[in-house]
Amino acid sequence: MADTIQQSHVQPFDTTQAGNRQYLLMASAGIDADIVHRLPGKRSGNIRHGTYIRPILQTLAGYHFPEITVTDVQTERTFKGSHVIVSNFRQYGFDLKLTPDADAIDG
Repeated sequence: MADTIQQSHVQPFDTTQAGNRQYLLMASAGIDADIVHRLPGKRSGNIRHGTYIRPILQTLAGYHFPEITVTDVQTERTFKGSHVIVSNFRQYGFDLKLTPDADAIDG
């Protein structure tokens, strides 16, 4: 990372917005959001794969998968489900390929 900073190599990334908050990597609602919400209070230091174990188990023990409705404002299509991920990158934690067609620099 120090070499990259020293070489002044800059890579632009697209962002997205939900309400008045701007996001770079992803925004989610549902089980993933519940797990991430539990994460900060249960860790110290860097986030590693093992850091997620306790929040995952806590969420799985009592999560009820409420219905979520999402409307695409460009197409006015409405979708219903129990988990929503809006992502700008092809993969996410644990190397999951959730959005394989995503392109973080396509504008």
